[in-house]
Amino acid sequence: MSGLFAQDSSAKKEIIKKKINQMVPLALKEYGVDCWLTITRESSIDPVSYDLSAGSAVARMAILFFFEGEIFKKVAISASYDVTPLIESGIYDEVIAYKNEGIKPHLQNIIKKINPAKIALNYSREQPLADGLTYGMMNYLIEVLGEEYRSKFVSSEDIIVRYRSVKIKEEIDYIEKAVLITQKILDECLSSDFIKPGITSEADLGNALERKTKENGCTVAFTIVNVGASRGHSTPTERKIVPGDLIRVDFGVDYCGYKSDIQRTAYVLKEGETKVPERIQKMWDVVFSANREGMKMLKEGNVGNDSDRIARKIIVDAGYPEYPHAGGHPIGFDVHDIGAILGPNWPERYGDKIFKKLIKGQTYAFEPTIYVHDEETMGELSIGLEEDVIITEGEPVIIGKPQTEIYLIS
Repeated sequence: MSGLFAQDSSAKKEIIKKKINQMVPLALKEYGVDCWLTITRESSIDPVSYDLSAGSAVARMAILFFFEGEIFKKVAISASYDVTPLIESGIYDEVIAYKNEGIKPHLQNIIKKINPAKIALNYSREQPLADGLTYGMMNYLIEVLGEEYRSKFVSSEDIIVRYRSVKIKEEIDYIEKAVLITQKILDECLSSDFIKPGITSEADLGNALERKTKENGCTVAFTIVNVGASRGHSTPTERKIVPGDLIRVDFGVDYCGYKSDIQRTAYVLKEGETKVPERIQKMWDVVFSANREGMKMLKEGNVGNDSDRIARKIIVDAGYPEYPHAGGHPIGFDVHDIGAILGPNWPERYGDKIFKKLIKGQTYAFEPTIYVHDEETMGELSIGLEEDVIITEGEPVIIGKPQTEIYLIS
């Protein structure tokens, strides 16, 4: 289940109402859309429906946001047995209950009254959250409204991005709390107090992250622990952590429905060592530079590709392969939320998401990474550094305390 109503608390309901009232009218006007229509039903629930208290729909349900003159209107049409969550949400000015007549006449009446030139529907090539309209429901809408409306349909992608990804103060507070808890847990676990070389395993580290997450009143959003050779997204194993190991942890928590995504790197000193080996220190220095220089481009009005292009060039110019993924992504309701991708111009993989503009109030994770074949260990080593930031008109605000040097474990 995705979205705030997965947690169904009064605080979340108030945030949802505030966001709808603040973000949706602005988006409708900015993108020249007369009506945003979400239509959903059981077994093929539109993912954005959970945010709109429509996630438990059984029969067809329609959610409409539009202007009546200068008044912003919020209307839901639902089967009579589905209306309770809609009414209790406090979102809607009107909840219309239908019985044997079905949704058709009510939807026709509203659309006829609005007489929209553009109706935004939830379909999108690149953004999964904005792609909840099924082929069957699209055909149903054409059947109900008439073939002439086909040319009036546009994607709601930009509206959902504006509503979902731009955070209000209450949401920023939740995300900051999630990040601070994540950083605290990582500081405690990636230390000599916890990791005992030859005794502590990857699984021990993963279990400690989960235990400390629960102790801090959160749930684990995801956990990736790589010791030694990089394995990408994988489950922590029983492999023991030993001197000479490079440890990369990519980890996030869920605090009241909001996610963090932080990546940290540590090195286990060998006997006689007092610092990180030169080849690893060089990797860290390059990743750190890529992170900070690329991050400077994370400002309102820039596009997602701007930061990745800078970071990727720094890594490649230093003689390392380019990383095989985007340099960053939006975070918030989900670890990978909706919005511009901070990535390279790989059309088949990222489409036009890298050319979408950043908006003040969005939150992002930025993670340019080095992956390189290491002759000493004959495996692939990776250095990761990931920070969570808030987009502003100028340079972004880094949340919490960023990592500035590799953690040393003895």
